[in-house]
Order: sequence, then structure tokens, then C-alpha cells
Amino acid sequence: MRFAVGYQQRPFGAPFSEIIHDYRDSIAEVFFAWPGAASGRPPVMQSENSVESLFHELRAIRKDGIALDFLMNANCYGDDALSLDFQCSILDMLKRMADEDCRPAIITTTSPFVAHTVKTCAADIEVRASVNMRIGTTQAMDYAGSLFDSFYLQRDYQRNIDYVRRVSDWCRTKGKKLCMLANSGCLRFCPGQTFHDNIIAHCVSIGKRANADWNPHVCWNLYQNPDRRSEFLKSTWIRPEDICHYEGLIDVCKLATRQHSH
Repeated sequence: MRFAVGYQQRPFGAPFSEIIHDYRDSIAEVFFAWPGAASGRPPVMQSENSVESLFHELRAIRKDGIALDFLMNANCYGDDALSLDFQCSILDMLKRMADEDCRPAIITTTSPFVAHTVKTCAADIEVRASVNMRIGTTQAMDYAGSLFDSFYLQRDYQRNIDYVRRVSDWCRTKGKKLCMLANSGCLRFCPGQTFHDNIIAHCVSIGKRANADWNPHVCWNLYQNPDRRSEFLKSTWIRPEDICHYEGLIDVCKLATRQHSH
């Protein structure tokens, strides 16, 4: 199994690209978001230094033969969701990355509009459906098949190996890739996931407001009750010793690094 890991700007210690170099035989992809842009990761404030630092790291990672995966996986793009300005900004970012020799091989998105834009204007880039879309059935994959080349399986189903095998077989017959997020901290079938994803997409503007003293995370509130803590064991994460069961079924296994510095 080869893994996808998320780029991090590290304030101290070894540069991220050097850590990736040490584990390059196990890493297939590095995913990253554009500084300042909405994504499924807390945004890094955009500055010319942050962009140039990102380019420098991505070039080094790409030289190790590791594919770059550009994240446009915010759950909400607000009023820009269908705008020509947003479409132009996507293409401008791709052009700038190409000029800097770090054009992505993959774009992972929650947005059918982003997928359409890339399919229309940059057809050589693999378009991947984000795990945040919660696509868990071959029926849903079939509906979106003209927009996406690969899919993250809805994490709530991934402990059912027989089910994963059936979805994997379908993907193979359709020429699609199947991917998986191994270490999500989410509750299985969490009812608050869309709400939480929207908060992440808008976290900069939300942080500037006077907010109520209330914890918005369903899981953290649930775990306050000791009788409900067994739900953690029933969640969607996969034990390292169980990864072997997914060999040949999953093309790439994603390791979330949004809140995990190690």
C-alpha cells in the first residue's frame, strides 16, 4: 500500500519535503491547498512568501517522483460557487503552478463545478471526488462518472471489506480509481459532518466574529458522556495492522494530517 499525505508548513525542524524524501518509497501523493483559499484544511494566510515556500517544497517533492494533489475540497465556496471569476482563478492557479514546475497530477474536489472546469480546460489532470462528498455507492459513482476519474470511498463503509471489494471491482470495470482515508477521527455516519465541513471552509471569517460559547463538534460533545466513548472504537479509522486487507482493492490510502503534525 502506498499513501497520500498532506503538506504542512513547518515553523521549525526539517522541511516537509525532507521528511517526504525519507519515506518516498511508501508515499504516492502529497496533497496541498493554495494559501489563503478555502479548502478542507485550516487555511494558511496568503502572502508571496507562503506561495513561494509552497512552490519550493512542491518542486522538491515532485523530483522524488511523488504526485502532487491540489485540494479544492471546501464544502462551501459561497457566492463564488458557479462564478466566472472562480473559474478563472482555478485556471490561473494551475497556470502559475505549471510555470513554477509544480503542476498537480490530481485535483481533489467537492465541487462538480471545479471538476467540470478541470475536465474541460485541463483534461490531463486526474479529477478525484473528495471524501467530503461522502460517495459510498456505485450508483453515486456512476452518476458522477463523467466528472471524476477517481473516488474516495465514503469512510463509513470502509471497514466492511466485502463491500469495499464490490466497489473496487466496479471501479476497475469502469476504469476508475478507488481511494480511502485511513485515519479519520469522525464518528461513523456523523450527522454533523456537513455542518463541520462548512465551519472549516469559513473558519477565517468565523474566527473574526463574536461567537457563542458552544462546542460545535458532535463527537466531542458525545464523548463527554463516558457511556458513549465506545463510539470511538466503532468509528471509521483503520488500524495499521489491518491495511493489508485493502491491498489490491484501494489504489491510494490517504493519511489525514490536518490536525496531526506527526
